[in-house]
Amino acid sequence: SDCPAEDPMDPLLCNSFAPRTKVTMKDYAKRNIEDIKEGEFVLGYDIETQTLLPSEVILTYSHPANGYYLINERLKVTATNPLFVNGEWTLPGSINIGDSILTEDIELEKINSIEYINDIGEVYALHVLPAETYFAEGMLVHNKAPKDIKVESL
Repeated sequence: SDCPAEDPMDPLLCNSFAPRTKVTMKDYAKRNIEDIKEGEFVLGYDIETQTLLPSEVILTYSHPANGYYLINERLKVTATNPLFVNGEWTLPGSINIGDSILTEDIELEKINSIEYINDIGEVYALHVLPAETYFAEGMLVHNKAPKDIKVESL
């Protein structure tokens, strides 16, 4: 479906990834984000218990965007999508070279490149439960916009 926001172009309400972003499924298979369907299970991660947690895709949506951040030459993420960097949820624009992002192997990957790409096109997102997190290009990402994240979980 479309982005579940009153104004689909409002970047604070829609956070997403470029087409062909590889999402880790619960069996560790990799699937393009645009091909994942509601009812399928992705590999999530519970920050509080620090455990991997298979999570069901409750909603998939897409919307147009006018650009994205390219991180470590592989993750293409819109500006409002939080990533788990240096042990906390961080927006792409606040990430610095040398920061570390949590990977699906529960290891820290150094950020060695980040750039903003102006590229208008359709982007995709998932809402998953119970973890509300998943791995995109092997990196831990949140499935909600910043305004939806409760402060307790930061």
